[in-house]
Amino acid sequence: QKLKVKFAEVDFFIHERMDIRMRMISDTGKHLFVPDTKNPESVSENFIPYNEYMHLAKQSKDFQKHLSEICVPLKYKNIVLFGYLQVLHSDKMDVNDYNLVLHAANNFCNEIEESDIFNQSRHRSDLMDISSTGLSFSHPQSKHFGKLFSIGGSILFEIYESDKSLGTFRAVVRNIKPLEKLFRIGCQFVHTA
Repeated sequence: QKLKVKFAEVDFFIHERMDIRMRMISDTGKHLFVPDTKNPESVSENFIPYNEYMHLAKQSKDFQKHLSEICVPLKYKNIVLFGYLQVLHSDKMDVNDYNLVLHAANNFCNEIEESDIFNQSRHRSDLMDISSTGLSFSHPQSKHFGKLFSIGGSILFEIYESDKSLGTFRAVVRNIKPLEKLFRIGCQFVHTA
């Protein structure tokens, strides 16, 4: 609510398909912070470059209406990009404005993680096969199996060696095959932003 009072436009873009802004954030790994659209020097090297922003902004019909823009990613568990928070304003913005928007986005992501929007399995699965492009693992049937795994669905998982985590990864389920008492889930790794 604080953002809507302070800035001209506030928009949460949440979608499984990337639009141009989301793709730019994903590809560069940087946030979009243009304090003054009339001044290329206002954009720090830590953010998406001014010329890339201008190419994007000129495609918008409301381009002339705003003097500044902040756009920060929304990520589940700080791994899976599921959208962005965009703030447009008719005045110049500064680093305090950027920090406020970033804080709001982080709070939103924390609320998403704490909710039951995403289905989770607490079951530890055995790794059956792994390659540079994917892996397969076994998982028992449960009443939530259909919610957890579907062909073409995305999953987020951790790989452990003994009790040490080797990292959190994202994959797309490519096949599900029944075994004697379990199911074999075949997945293809997905690049995460």
